[in-house]
Amino acid sequence: MLLLLTGFGGATSVGASGLSIGAGSTVRLGDALLALGCNDLQIEPAGALQAQASTIRLAGNWDNRGTFDAGIGTVLFEDGCVPNLSSIAGSNTFFDLRIITSTGKTVQFEAGATQKVLDGLTLMGAPGNLLVIRSSIPGQRAFLDVAPTASQLIDYVDVADNAATGQFLAPGRTAAAAHSIDSGNNFRWFFSGRGAPAMSGIGLAALALLLVGGGLHRVRRKSRRAAARIG
Repeated sequence: MLLLLTGFGGATSVGASGLSIGAGSTVRLGDALLALGCNDLQIEPAGALQAQASTIRLAGNWDNRGTFDAGIGTVLFEDGCVPNLSSIAGSNTFFDLRIITSTGKTVQFEAGATQKVLDGLTLMGAPGNLLVIRSSIPGQRAFLDVAPTASQLIDYVDVADNAATGQFLAPGRTAAAAHSIDSGNNFRWFFSGRGAPAMSGIGLAALALLLVGGGLHRVRRKSRRAAARIG
């Protein structure tokens, strides 16, 4: 287990408020378990965190304004705070990102920022206690980019204002089948047939009549042409 802090410049601290990595500082975690509880993790501009093969557990907030190197590490957001709320700020690339709640937790992703996941994404609530996923600015989307080869496990979530820019999220399942709620302004979440706009029964009937009518028109036109040639 290794937790190596270098280039402090008096700007990096690990304490009751969490881990704050200041400008000019680099933190290398090796294979350490960094358990922050309800405290926050902050990477300031020109600060750097190298996750390497570590596991970072927190129930507080994540704010990256510097450099985060995911390595092959795991970042786990969990329960443990009142209110049960975490925010993820800045654009980040995670190797494994897990957000899990059994008591009901809200996670706010920064509006306009992208969270990329390379290896595995877990978004998991529980029956009666959904994981609530929101943008930091209601009505403005945050973005999740899950790599093509990454795995995903998504169940018991309530999501709004989020767009998937990599894999579809919870693909092939409706929100109901994923024990989840689509609270609106989402893109490429769940299976909804949005790639081909759904039609009502009346719309489908009208389309069928149009296709039949078009086919009859073509048949009649061909018949007239054939008759003209014979004549």
